Amino acid sequence: MLINTPRNYSINHYGYLKSRRIVTHNLRKADFKYYNLATPENLNACETAQKAMNKLICDNPIRSFFYGLYNKIVNNFNFQHSDKNLAKTTRMVETIFNNLEFEYDGVKSHYLDFCKRKVDEKNIQKKDAMVSVLNEQIKSLEKPIRDLIRTRNAFAQQKGFDNYHQFLLKNLYGTSEAEINELIDNYYKKYDVLNNLRKRETIIAKEYNIAPDEISPSLYSESLSKHSSLNDYLKNSKQIVDFTKNLYNSMGFEIDKLENEDKIVFDLGTDDKKINRTYCRNLVPGHSVGICVRADNTLAGIFSLLHELGHGMHYLKMYNWLPKPLKTCDYAVSEGIAYLFESLLYKENILENIAPKSVVDKFKEYKKLDEICKFTLTVIDTQFEKELYKNPELDFEATYKKLEEKYYGKTGINGFCTPQIISNPIYLQNYLRASILSEKIYSSATKNLGTELSVNTKTADFLQKRVFGLGKLINPNILETILKL
Repeated sequence: MLINTPRNYSINHYGYLKSRRIVTHNLRKADFKYYNLATPENLNACETAQKAMNKLICDNPIRSFFYGLYNKIVNNFNFQHSDKNLAKTTRMVETIFNNLEFEYDGVKSHYLDFCKRKVDEKNIQKKDAMVSVLNEQIKSLEKPIRDLIRTRNAFAQQKGFDNYHQFLLKNLYGTSEAEINELIDNYYKKYDVLNNLRKRETIIAKEYNIAPDEISPSLYSESLSKHSSLNDYLKNSKQIVDFTKNLYNSMGFEIDKLENEDKIVFDLGTDDKKINRTYCRNLVPGHSVGICVRADNTLAGIFSLLHELGHGMHYLKMYNWLPKPLKTCDYAVSEGIAYLFESLLYKENILENIAPKSVVDKFKEYKKLDEICKFTLTVIDTQFEKELYKNPELDFEATYKKLEEKYYGKTGINGFCTPQIISNPIYLQNYLRASILSEKIYSSATKNLGTELSVNTKTADFLQKRVFGLGKLINPNILETILKL
């Protein structure tokens, strides 16, 4: 008879925890793959993984009870920014949006697929027509969105705030309207935004052999870098993937080792039936991540893979001793880190092995102007959302045009970001703060390491100690203090 001494108990308990982590990883890995591509094979893998989870935990009443209790405790650490009524209203509006169909040229599509069609369309006139279809159909959502905003504001007012925008900025994102406005003002002064936008328009007009005042709505937000001849040097998906993995390996991240240990689960296929999303999922906090990217032979493919792998390294490089609720991250810090790795393409000399220097230099010039444009469009969407929470009855179109005129210097360049307003309220401002944080992390890292990040194997260690390791404990203000050390 085995006496359950403290030592034997600890050994058995450790074995159970290790098994639980393995079956949890296998289940979430299978779910990740099925979510990306719904095939019978992937569904079967999900069902098999669920049976293993049931056998270890769910079929054991004691383990099931404590596992549920543990998750309940962990979830209580999460900030509650909704209630049943608000969640119900949000789901209702999401359902309306998800069921919207956008028809063009005899083909009906839902939002994400229609956006992909618009991006892939080569004919400018057709692309403009698709923008019009998109904007007209989105107008049907104005009433449901107003109802949702009113419900959110009512929830925030119960908490002592004027509106949901102020409530979420303070309690979920740790910032304020005043801080964001100051950040925007500083960025516009530092980068001479309006003049650079006009410079960018001159280049677009030249690429299409039109006058700057003839630029159509679909061209304002089009990536300039797609016109770089650098695209001609991108041969296939394998080249993109190898390039990105080698770049991370050169910084000390050991991507091949992590992949062999199943700590990184890549889904880089370009199957037409694959979900039209690019994301990184934290499968088992601190242990494994899933990265879904359509890694085709385009600059967008490289940027996406660099970005999502940056999120992955952030998750995996958090210290093991952190409790589970802290093995996550501040949203702005997370996006800032992903932006950091993206920016290496145009800040450092890592493309010279792919294309001639003259081609790379032109790409870098285009990309820097693209970043200014992207920041500006995000500013407009962020400020529109703020105004919407202040007054849900405002005129959507007129308000948006005023903001375009103020921040872009022209109107009719974009349409408000509906999916974010519905499903990720007040999230867009994180991208503004992330742009600034990315610059500060890069400046501190290169100063401390004495080299460019892409050529130094100590980069991973530096970033883990200064940025990644402490997970949720690091917010933008703390990070800025640490980076000054």
